[in-house]
This record gives sequence, structure tokens and C-alpha cells, in this order.
Amino acid sequence: MRTATHLLVLTSSLLASASALAGQVSIDGPGAPGSVFAEIADAMNWVASQPSNNYTVRAASGRYAAFDVAENATLSWGSSPGVIDIGGNLWVRPSGQMLFEIAGTDNSGAPTGAPVQCDTVLVDGGNVLYEGRLSIVLLGGFTPTLGDSFELIAATGSVTWNAASATVVGPALGNGLFWQVTVGASSFGTPAGYGTFSNALIATVVPAPGAIALLAAAGLVSTRRRR
Repeated sequence: MRTATHLLVLTSSLLASASALAGQVSIDGPGAPGSVFAEIADAMNWVASQPSNNYTVRAASGRYAAFDVAENATLSWGSSPGVIDIGGNLWVRPSGQMLFEIAGTDNSGAPTGAPVQCDTVLVDGGNVLYEGRLSIVLLGGFTPTLGDSFELIAATGSVTWNAASATVVGPALGNGLFWQVTVGASSFGTPAGYGTFSNALIATVVPAPGAIALLAAAGLVSTRRRR
């Protein structure tokens, strides 16, 4: 999981247009295990320096130094889905976005490098401040159901979801269901090679406020977490 990466800027003919997608920054390639690399931070700094900074930053799974998700930048990672491990703080700025791909509820192997069913971020030795957009994409025909919960970000420090600016956007679920993001306790504990993951940013499938009473009457409301 912890691999070095290299920065490659893929320019686009749309680069000059401030009203269109400016381009993509891809971070890719194997390297020496056990090291921390600053490529995502470098990529975000590069994006922030552009006159039109609507960019997608795509990173390989691996361990990276602390970084900010730049304004008007979208970060995605892994091999659909995957894990990034951050040695320090994570800040998603108000106009920044992280894209989480979800194909199931089980990401218990995230700290060990085992396959996961949803994109996961491990923040080891730092805090999380999420002020931007959290976007969810479903993969492989997976359809979440009421009560399904996804631990998307786990941190050894604090986790803050700034409700004044942060938003969650996901595919329509139907049946009076919608996505809710909350801060709660992490399920990862203290895996080998890490500190103790105490806090987490969790996306849960919940009933719309007007549907809660109807679902409760039908005995359908639950708080299950499938791992």
C-alpha cells in the first residue's frame, strides 16, 4: 500500500478556458515501501497556482505527507476503490472535493493493505477539517440500503465536518432514502504501524425526515453497520 509516486501533469486543449475542465494531474508509479511522499501536496500547490484551477488530481493508493485539497480541485485515488494513508493533517477547502468510490460496505482491511470495497482515507498523526464537497460514486451495481454505513475517513486526531460549507453529493437512492455524513468513533482501533484511530467521517444511508415515522411504524428503521 505504501508506495512512492511520481507527478505527471497531463495538459489539455481546454487548459486556456476558465469555463471548462482545465486538465488532470495524475500521480502514478511504484516506489520504495515505507516512505512518505509529498506528491499530492505538490500537485495541489501546482493546481492552486494555475489561472484556472478546475483540475482532477488522481493518486495511486499509498502513503502521503499532509496536504490540502485545493479550491476547485477534485481528488480521487486508488484502483477503484483504494486507500490513501496521510501522515499529518487533511484539509478539504470549501471549494475542494474528494470523490469516494463505493462498491460495498467492507473496508476493514484498509490499515493492512487488504482489498477494500470503498475508498478509504487513513489520517495518521493529524486532524481532519472537511469544508468542501464529498462526492460518492457507486461501482459494480452496488445499491446501498437503509442503515448501510461507510467509514470513509479515519483519523488519530480530531475530525471536523463544517456543516456551514461542507456538502455530500451521491446518487439518488429512492424509497425516501438519502446520504448523511456524521462524525463518529472509528472502527479501526490501533492497527500495527499506526496510532489509535479514534474518530471517523461516516456516510450513512438514512430515511428522509418526512419518511422516518412511516418507516418506524413499518419496523424498517435500523442502525446496522455492515463490515
